[in-house]
Amino acid sequence: MTNFARIRDLARQEERLRWAVKRQEAKCTKITPTYSNAPRGGGGEQRREEDMIRLLTVKEQHNAVKAALEDERDNLSRYTRRLKDGTWRAAMEYRYMKAMRITEIGEAMGYSERQVFRILQRAETQVLQWQAAKEGKGKAKE
Repeated sequence: MTNFARIRDLARQEERLRWAVKRQEAKCTKITPTYSNAPRGGGGEQRREEDMIRLLTVKEQHNAVKAALEDERDNLSRYTRRLKDGTWRAAMEYRYMKAMRITEIGEAMGYSERQVFRILQRAETQVLQWQAAKEGKGKAKE
């Protein structure tokens, strides 16, 4: 069953990790100018290795969250395509596929935040009913 809160949470995690990867990449590629040929303190090589290890770890986490998010979105998209009301479909697309906030959706669609909330609530209720019906059929076959 699709969990709308899980999709929103995964989208937030994915965004945070995407920025963490960018920050860590910048840290790993940061070049500091050398002002003289005088010997400097050691430890630079070890720090670079640690930064690269952190980068790989963050990238792995990002890829795992991204894959989970795509799975959830694919599951939800099967149901959103069935929605007959184009407004409901668009609102669900904006909210769960593009991870837009209610205010952003309202601006894009020309509705108030309250109206967008109502549209999403109705569309989510329809999707949940379809999912419950599908699960009921699956259990009846067992």
